[in-house]
Amino acid sequence: MPPWTDDQYYCDLDRRTGAGADFCREFITAVRENDRFRCSDWGQGEKWGSFQPHFKDTVTKRCLFQLFSTGRLRINFNWMDLFPPFDIPERREKLLREIVAATGDTIPFEKAHSHCTINLGGMTDRARFERLRRVLEMMIHDLRSET
Repeated sequence: MPPWTDDQYYCDLDRRTGAGADFCREFITAVRENDRFRCSDWGQGEKWGSFQPHFKDTVTKRCLFQLFSTGRLRINFNWMDLFPPFDIPERREKLLREIVAATGDTIPFEKAHSHCTINLGGMTDRARFERLRRVLEMMIHDLRSET
């Protein structure tokens, strides 16, 4: 299956998420404007597209997060072992606690060693979105200052 296009991704996002699509668009725009990321395609999923930014200065294909056209934001804690300071398990655990505090979601603690998924497209509370965005911006800043 060929990679999704911008138009296909956003059309599917709108169809699946409704009002929450605005938060997804804001998140994607912020990541695309960050010069640390290479945002080359939307994935090749058969059922939904995926925004998968990669760091420009790494050779790995691992990405720290993916935003699917379903509105689900997946944070890949299990792939952070190559990205200081999150290569230290305690830093990943702290990050998960901050995400839980920001979103109010119930996320099992063991997810700090695999991945967690947040329904970004289902958010309707601007304050909740802003709290999550600050946590993710801090994560990216920490990576910027330590890699």
